[in-house]
Amino acid sequence: MHISGSSGDIAEVNELKQLTTRAIVEYRPAYISYSRGKAFIATVDDAGATAGEYTIWLKNDSETPIVINTIFTANVSANVVWALHKTTGTGGTAPAITPINLNLSSGNDANVTCLGGAGGVSDLTSAGIITTWGGGVAYFNATINWWLEALILGKNDAIALEYDAGTSARATASIMFHDYA
Repeated sequence: MHISGSSGDIAEVNELKQLTTRAIVEYRPAYISYSRGKAFIATVDDAGATAGEYTIWLKNDSETPIVINTIFTANVSANVVWALHKTTGTGGTAPAITPINLNLSSGNDANVTCLGGAGGVSDLTSAGIITTWGGGVAYFNATINWWLEALILGKNDAIALEYDAGTSARATASIMFHDYA
C-alpha cells in the first residue's frame, strides 16, 4: 500500500497502515565534517611536559555548543597520568593553537580559543576533574572517548588537559570536536 502526499511523493505503508520509514545512520563527526565543514582537531606537541601543567586548553567562543568527540594522548615516559578538567579563567602564557578543520576543503574556522605547549597554560583554575587516565609503559598511547559525544561545551565553557603526573621528554595531546548539530 502507498500513500501520496500533497507534493505527489509516495510514502510506503505497512499492513497495519503505519508509515514505513528508513534511516541512514552515520558517525556524527564524519557527517558534520563532510556536510557542514564544522569538525576540528587541535593538537599540541610538548617537548618538555612536566607534572601539574595544563598541556592544552580549549574554550568555546561561539553561541553554538561544541561537542568533544575524542581526546588522544601519547607520551614517551612510563606511568604518566592525564587529567581532564573543567576550567575557569582565561588561559595565558602558552602559544595559540589553530584547530585544523577535518574537512580540508571547507575553509571554516573553529570559533574557539585554544592554547598549549611547552611550559603549559597559565592562569586557569580547575572547576572539577572530569576524568583521568594513564599508567602503563613508555610510549603509552591512549584514545579517550568513553563519553561518546556527551561532553558539550556551551559559550565560554572551557576544558584543559593536565599532564598530571610523570616526566616526559615529549607528550602529545589532541582534542577532536565538532559543532553541535
